[in-house]
Amino acid sequence: MSAMAIRDTGDAAGALAWIDGREASLDDAVDAAVELLREGRSPAIGGLATDLKGLEAAVALAEAVGGTLDHAASEAALRDLDLLRETGLVTVTPLQVRAQAQTVVLVGDGVEAIWPNFAADLALDKVPTIATHRGERQIIRIGAASGSDLKVDEEELPVILGALRAAVAGRTVRLPAARLKAVQALAETLKGSSYGVILWSSETLDALSVEMLGGLVNDLNAATRFAALPVAGPGNVQGAIQTVAGITGLPPRLGFGRGRPEHDPWRFDLLRLIDEDETDCLLWIDALDYELPPDTPVPVIALTSGDEAPEQAAVAFAVGRPGVDHDAILFAGAVGGQIDHPASSAATRSARPDVATILGRLRAAYEAG
Repeated sequence: MSAMAIRDTGDAAGALAWIDGREASLDDAVDAAVELLREGRSPAIGGLATDLKGLEAAVALAEAVGGTLDHAASEAALRDLDLLRETGLVTVTPLQVRAQAQTVVLVGDGVEAIWPNFAADLALDKVPTIATHRGERQIIRIGAASGSDLKVDEEELPVILGALRAAVAGRTVRLPAARLKAVQALAETLKGSSYGVILWSSETLDALSVEMLGGLVNDLNAATRFAALPVAGPGNVQGAIQTVAGITGLPPRLGFGRGRPEHDPWRFDLLRLIDEDETDCLLWIDALDYELPPDTPVPVIALTSGDEAPEQAAVAFAVGRPGVDHDAILFAGAVGGQIDHPASSAATRSARPDVATILGRLRAAYEAG
């Protein structure tokens, strides 16, 4: 998804809203945004990089305008969700990893990029506290990075994971001799673990690799105890999935065009809607400095945390950063759930409204119209 340039609006540090790049009052900007929403026959709400209250307000607004909802990072996140709902998956909490996992397998090169503190958060340098095996943890890396125990590039990964599944099941594996020896040795190591966990980030893995990993976890449970810990993606995408599903019973990609929530990963893919001219107004939310709106010819209403208006936004609002400018509830990988994130300090609190406040005003004005 391409990010747009930022238009210089001069001394915009104190600005809260813009219309066509010019500083405006919040009231005028709300009126202008609502007019665009009313003119749109198929509005889309995207980005969704915000906190729990902002997500709740986004669902309410989408329902009011009959629009669609899609998170900027949903493409990767849905790979994990599809695995869970299509084949099932044995998952584990970070607390269980800290307390019990004898063997931790890191697959791909995306875990550290998405979760830089994962090793400390999971106490991987500590002995498991309640595991039957009291020795040191074994950390195994499978990926393209230097130092990987099984060095595999991204293109080869599904093949190697399939071979590993076959080796775990005792089936014939056809690979070059050196590769075969490494895969068979790893299979024996995994089967010999009293309790193992496989970590991966779908941000850097394709759907086939994710499917192979889910199958590997299930295969290993025939011989020992294994679980998966898919790493949550950026932009609070896991918080978005949990919040939207908690309200509607369905995750993003979601649409309200027929008066009820419907989930369809293809139909409500925001980039597809834009590319195929199936949306005529885009409301973009990024309070977490994650990603600016995509290039699009349709009118854009932007809620962002920057000091300037996105170049292509017809209407823009400056919003506070969750957990920095205002208290917030966000997903935290270290606990595997949504937790309270107080504002960094009293000094960092700003006069900027949060996303929920702006969206609430838009919905109220739209419904009053």
